[in-house]
Amino acid sequence: MNKKYTKLEKIKDFCFTPKDMQLKAIKHYPTMSQETYCYEANLYILDVKICRVHNVGRGGSDDFDLENPNLLGAGFLTWEYIQKLDEWCKRNLPKWYFEYRKEYVPTSLEAWLGEQVTEYVNWKEFNKAYKKSILFVRPDDKELCEFIAKPTKEHIDVLTKRHPKYTFLHNIEKDTAYKLFIERT
Repeated sequence: MNKKYTKLEKIKDFCFTPKDMQLKAIKHYPTMSQETYCYEANLYILDVKICRVHNVGRGGSDDFDLENPNLLGAGFLTWEYIQKLDEWCKRNLPKWYFEYRKEYVPTSLEAWLGEQVTEYVNWKEFNKAYKKSILFVRPDDKELCEFIAKPTKEHIDVLTKRHPKYTFLHNIEKDTAYKLFIERT
């Protein structure tokens, strides 16, 4: 008979996948960010808050606050668990290409956290630009351009009619528009 694991048991025994990890309630402080992002957020695994994570933005490591009153009975959420989670990340997350060493290296927990904050900041910038003006790419042009006009349906329709060969980000799926925005900025 197969034992049914609770979420806490799955978290403790690392019986989860990378997609089960999430960084939520991210707060980014751009004016305090120097060498790294100054931020705070909550790390969740299997929709259970594991800890608060934060960085002061001066190039140092992330800090982990392991005080979650809902998990006091768990007992395993210690600094040692975070170290084991870092090793788990290095074994289970996709490797990334380190240009300086010209090789692929494992993704640590801290690298994954940095990726999540970067993604959050990029989406925030994209959404701000997407709401402010009409974004487009000309054929054979590598740069993202913008018409300084409110991105209403009427404005987009007029511009699309005038410039049928342009790719207007408002006319394509938002995830695809985001990828194009990141590639071109």
